[in-house]
Amino acid sequence: MPCRKQRSKAQDHDGGEASRTRYATIALPNNIAHCDVFATLSLLEQKKNTGQHDMRGAYDPRAIANLLLEQADREDISVTHIALQKLVYFAHGTRLMQGHPPLVSGNFEAWTHGPVHPAIYSAFKAAGSAPIRNRAVGKDALTGRELPLPLPEDPDVRRLIRQVLFAYGQMSPWLLVEISHAPGGPWDAVRDKTRTDVALGNRIPDNIILERFKHHKVSVGAQQRAGDLHEDSPLT
Repeated sequence: MPCRKQRSKAQDHDGGEASRTRYATIALPNNIAHCDVFATLSLLEQKKNTGQHDMRGAYDPRAIANLLLEQADREDISVTHIALQKLVYFAHGTRLMQGHPPLVSGNFEAWTHGPVHPAIYSAFKAAGSAPIRNRAVGKDALTGRELPLPLPEDPDVRRLIRQVLFAYGQMSPWLLVEISHAPGGPWDAVRDKTRTDVALGNRIPDNIILERFKHHKVSVGAQQRAGDLHEDSPLT
């Protein structure tokens, strides 16, 4: 693991006890050819990051996707559906590696082009390979009326989303897919498992992400394929 962790206890504003984790960033060599996704995000921190995990639990994945898209608009970054899936996945995995509860509820699944969250897929699949312009909405359970999804206010979550966009938002969907297909990584492990264990299906459990997220690599000069990624599909 690229960062050392040191836990302490602190009282939150409601008087309850919340876990606080301090992370010390480390420097990687200037001539490094490959770097861990988690290590890269850690390097973006200029000082020790002290974070208090959200006692409300994981967020609606569509709300996290909306937050990422709002930040991308502010940074003038175009995000396609397949890129959105990978960026939210990287944020989710990094948060788990930092010792926090899961960023999003539900499970990512191993699809042809890497990890996909079904809730995000349903909300944004209509965009195809074009930059996403719409935002996901919720629905009133009684009336069926569309409702806006509240964006997370946690400053640690917002900082994480900015870091992910800064590090990976300008990469092509092909390169993001390549990173998510890392040998030994969560997607790769589940893909191999589905060939022999039909009971597992194509879910990527958080414990597998936590165990294998370190295998994701960024290839600094990797060749990018031509063409657009239009659609994804579950592994069969």
